[in-house]
Amino acid sequence: MPELNEEIGFLPGHGWVFLKAKERCPETSAASHSDKCIEAVGNFLQNLAPWDVFFTGTWSRPVTFDGVLYGTRRFLAEMQKRAGVPLYAFFGVERGERGHLLHIHSLMGNVAHLKPYCGERLAPDVRGRPCCVTHAWPWGYARALTYDPALGAARYVSKYVTKQLSEWDLVGFPATPQSALKLGNRK
Repeated sequence: MPELNEEIGFLPGHGWVFLKAKERCPETSAASHSDKCIEAVGNFLQNLAPWDVFFTGTWSRPVTFDGVLYGTRRFLAEMQKRAGVPLYAFFGVERGERGHLLHIHSLMGNVAHLKPYCGERLAPDVRGRPCCVTHAWPWGYARALTYDPALGAARYVSKYVTKQLSEWDLVGFPATPQSALKLGNRK
């Protein structure tokens, strides 16, 4: 258990370690196989394509595993229609620790011109709106954030390749980033 003056951080080559707040000196041990996989997949995702959004989507009621996969792919297809350009994404399915409900975490590309969040708080039963990526999610709570590589989202979503429930998918690859697309007069 970490002391109050410690925090946990990822140290490449060592895995998750305790960092002492004063010295920032890690108490290291050999990285586990799982930590090495997360680091490798995180690096792979980080460099795979330019990401625009880190997204989390939940369901407001229990849903089957196949339902999660179907719903996520349907949502990504809807986002592609709204974007007007080929979308690419990585998503991983996770079972929540408290309620054991399934939800997804995703990285999305070619959606930089869409608002991740419009700033409006909606009632819990209002979903599927066209104002932003967050409110476009039709099944439950969602959160979309502008992707920042320094915040570690690529490593965060990469943990799904090592979990017991390890369903994940790449959508829309090989990717063509917006900067390489000829967008014509699209607004």
